[in-house]
Amino acid sequence: MQNSVNKLLSRSLFSASWRFYACQFAGVSLLIMIFSLLWFLFGDRGMVGLTVAANSIWIVGFFFAGLVLRQRYHRYRLEGLGVSKQILKGLLLVMIVSIIVVLIMAILCLPFYLSDLLAIKQADDPDATSFQVIWKFILANWVQTNVYLATWAALYLGITSSRRAKSAELDNLKLQNSLKEATLSSLSNQLNPHFLFNALNNIRFMILEDARQAEAMLMSLSEVLRYSLESSKQETLPLQQEMAIIDRYIEIVRIQFEDRLRFSMTIDPSLNNQMVPPMILQMLVENSVKHGVEQIQNGGSVEVTARQDAQSFTLTVCNDIPSSRSVGPDNTGIGLRNIRQRLQLLYGESASLVTSVADGRFCAAISLPRTVA
Repeated sequence: MQNSVNKLLSRSLFSASWRFYACQFAGVSLLIMIFSLLWFLFGDRGMVGLTVAANSIWIVGFFFAGLVLRQRYHRYRLEGLGVSKQILKGLLLVMIVSIIVVLIMAILCLPFYLSDLLAIKQADDPDATSFQVIWKFILANWVQTNVYLATWAALYLGITSSRRAKSAELDNLKLQNSLKEATLSSLSNQLNPHFLFNALNNIRFMILEDARQAEAMLMSLSEVLRYSLESSKQETLPLQQEMAIIDRYIEIVRIQFEDRLRFSMTIDPSLNNQMVPPMILQMLVENSVKHGVEQIQNGGSVEVTARQDAQSFTLTVCNDIPSSRSVGPDNTGIGLRNIRQRLQLLYGESASLVTSVADGRFCAAISLPRTVA
């Protein structure tokens, strides 16, 4: 058990990319050159052994300190904090790691060189004690280590923040493209000649029988088309807006299917302000009508329901399917693939779309984190 834990910790500590290691080695090489130059210009030639030993231990400590800081940065999820909290927690980590590195260096070096350091110190101050020498050694090296590791942390934060910003920008571009594809897909379904012919033809006949109803149907058609165009400008919108446009869509579809379509939508009013991606629920209802009710001679039912818990809520759309063939994610058009892609871009692992077929019914359930407008 202990070996498994040690292996896990080892993997997490050394699991950096080759670019990270390349930068670490480059930074260590630069420090070696700086130390060598400073010692050549200003170093005490009488303390060569201590200088080489201390700097060697410090360089190794600096290398591993970078790995530890990187591991702690990701384990504590500092990238998700604000700039001020990142700086404060980053400096705290730097100070803790620095004192550990310096204490290790002092424990390994001072037992061999303390007497030499004390002799040099007492040459200037005869009253100097071993404690003062040790304290000065630790303090001076701790300050130096803090400076170098704080510089390292600032560079690492800057690089990772820049990469994260570029990644977020790329995800945003993908999301915008997905929304545009969803809009075009929705418009393609709504504006196909068969749908428009049936809708407009029924409205034309209805004008002679019930002009008010015909006008209402035209208004519903206009609202559906306008919603399809305008909703793509937003990443999320209140659920009640999506429900309203589904009502308009069903009003239009009922012209064609009449009693063949049995539709119900049961959603608790407390969920009205929950934020959902635009057209996702509406596209599921469209799939249910197109691949379910339309394929059954006597029609069928489409049911929209919702349930919620403390952290998430789930919207489920179920419809009857033809008994002569199976219906699943692979034969319900591009809608489900589009929805999964948008959920991944918007919520990552916090959202999901699950489909199932049982007892002659196809169900699609969208689980989303709870966010209120």
